Amino acid sequence: MDVQRQMRLPSKNTAPPTGHSTPFPLATTLFFGMMFFLCGADWFFATRFWGLNFRWGQLPLFLCFLASLRDWKKEKSLSSPHWFHFRTLLLFWSVFFCVYALTFPFHPSKAMAVKGAWGLFNVGCSLGIVLNPRWRPEASRGMIYGFTLTALSVWAGAVATHWFQPSSLDWQHFARCPIRLDPPLPSLTIGFAQTGYPFEGEVMWRPSAFYYEPSYASCALVFAFFLSLAFNGGPKKAWDFASSLLLGAVVLTNSRSGLFGLALGALACGTLWCVRRHAIPRKQLLQVALAVAILLGAFSIHPGGRKFMFYIFGVYPQYTSLVKLEDPGTSEGGRVAMILAGLRQWRDHPWVGNGVEFKDENDQKKIAVKGENLWLEIADEAGTPGLLAFAFAILGSLALALKQNPSPTLKIYLVGAWTAHLIANLNLTQTFPRLDYWLLFFFSISLAFPKGGWTPAPPGRPLSTPP
Repeated sequence: MDVQRQMRLPSKNTAPPTGHSTPFPLATTLFFGMMFFLCGADWFFATRFWGLNFRWGQLPLFLCFLASLRDWKKEKSLSSPHWFHFRTLLLFWSVFFCVYALTFPFHPSKAMAVKGAWGLFNVGCSLGIVLNPRWRPEASRGMIYGFTLTALSVWAGAVATHWFQPSSLDWQHFARCPIRLDPPLPSLTIGFAQTGYPFEGEVMWRPSAFYYEPSYASCALVFAFFLSLAFNGGPKKAWDFASSLLLGAVVLTNSRSGLFGLALGALACGTLWCVRRHAIPRKQLLQVALAVAILLGAFSIHPGGRKFMFYIFGVYPQYTSLVKLEDPGTSEGGRVAMILAGLRQWRDHPWVGNGVEFKDENDQKKIAVKGENLWLEIADEAGTPGLLAFAFAILGSLALALKQNPSPTLKIYLVGAWTAHLIANLNLTQTFPRLDYWLLFFFSISLAFPKGGWTPAPPGRPLSTPP
């Protein structure tokens, strides 16, 4: 029997070719967009559950995950490249969660198991849905829509706060307040804002959409910004405008974490363009920069908006100093103090960590924060083996993605996104089960994979052999 006879022939049930694979692509895209928006909402669209925030978007996310299991079963029966990629990523992350679970017997509190299960739920659902080949066109567009909606919420919050100064904001105390317009305008909650440092004798409010704080919102928006530049799922002008909204929202959150991540990501992209001598997409970048300048200029027409812009670009020389790093009562000093305490805990419990505990806050149980640093948080909770397993899962996922796509521009944008997220975002925020971060992370992985459906193996190579 010749070689061609020995090979399995392509099945009639192969995955569809590139393009929409759902009956109602627009409705499906909008559904994913709203779901991903709700998956990033810490306030208003969330409910406290077992010490963690249950975001309303997690319910449809779980239902979509159950529906995607059938698709993955089909991909497995076809031994398709999609199944190979999914199986490989599943292996990487299974190693981490197994190592994390092995530390449970050493910690009496149930908080460790609760947090581990929550992280497994979020990572598993994100992985199973975002990489599903049948939904990828709609899910990819929906991801950009969802985070662009978050950016619009930041823009709306900035306009409402600094143009209309609504009475829902508590101007007397350092606080986090909902943004509701006063009558005769519709009194809808359009987001939340948190006070920053005073400027010219007045409290400055920083919009954060429906996120817990501007730092989390800004870090997610920076990640989404680089991915929107890499995304090629529709008319380029429309997606470049979405990139402009995302970038402008990063500025308006006035978060040093986000701006630091943006600078690191841009530096990584610029360095790769120079070292590899690849063509720089000047037209795309100039269009995005021009659109951001126009949007921020329009926001600054109002005196309140103009004052906020002066605050954003003038506050750092006045209020940020090395002295603040030594004061645990400041934002900078508090982060440094928590990181130093986390390093001491890691030193004292290097092998199995110190576990996770609940704490009481406003008559509610809440997972205690180990440190404002996700890498250190993993080390404190699950010890050095847990940290190494987490790094293995992250780096294995990135290595797999970089091998899939030959486009140098796409790879450079992805490296910029990963640099911003893994070096800046994860070193300045917590906690690891955070859902929106994992949705964006696996979306970045999926962008590197081929867009088309399953294709038969070339002659001479078994169908089950990975590409």
